Amino acid sequence: MRRNKAIRAASVLFIATLLSTSAVSGTYANYVSKGSAGGNARVAKWGVVITGSGNLFSKNYLNGATNTPTTSTTDSEISVESSNEDMLVAPGTKSDTTGLSFGITGTPEVDTRVKATIEAKDVYLAAGTYAVMKEVAVNSDTFAGKVTSGIYTKSGTAYTKVASGDAFSSSAVYYEIDTDTDAVVAAGGYYPVVFTYTGDGSAHTANAVAAAVAAALNGGTAVTGTTANSTATAVFTETTANKKWLDGNAFIHNVL
Repeated sequence: MRRNKAIRAASVLFIATLLSTSAVSGTYANYVSKGSAGGNARVAKWGVVITGSGNLFSKNYLNGATNTPTTSTTDSEISVESSNEDMLVAPGTKSDTTGLSFGITGTPEVDTRVKATIEAKDVYLAAGTYAVMKEVAVNSDTFAGKVTSGIYTKSGTAYTKVASGDAFSSSAVYYEIDTDTDAVVAAGGYYPVVFTYTGDGSAHTANAVAAAVAAALNGGTAVTGTTANSTATAVFTETTANKKWLDGNAFIHNVL
């Protein structure tokens, strides 16, 4: 009897212990601590705007003193008219009042690095004496003698000298050098297209304009490049670190 009572008492204590443990465990589980932190930001603006617009040439030009581009197709109103979609340049023709316009503007929120590569190519005649070709009458009897003295045929804008073994052609047009009418180009060369750079208001060759623009981008300091008058392409590169181009100090220039 005593043993049964002892067993029952132990069972009651064990159950009570389990209940107590469960209650304590449940009490602790109801306590939860949390924490968080955060921040918001936007990406800084690059803010640099590079623009370029305009055209130096046109398909049609007005007659008269202005010789400026026109969209007119009336023959009486134009002096130069393209026979296809090609842009043309002719003696006395000019671009419109805007020419080519380009600039660097904007309000960046970061320091910027601007790198400009400007390519320019002049088409010109260097100083010197140039022969003038004239058409000459040639027949089968005079052909051999003319070949010896020098006659040419023309294809497009190129002249090819007739060789001693070539045969006479009655349908061919022959040319020889007019030694009495040589064309002389003065020192400095002849440039049929003249550019006006509004950065300083004077006329330049394309290479000189490229050098001036590159220098302007570099704060007035000359930039290394090929400025000699040649048919080779001149390239000017300018790099400036940590420079901000603001709206109040925009670089905008025209080339006419």
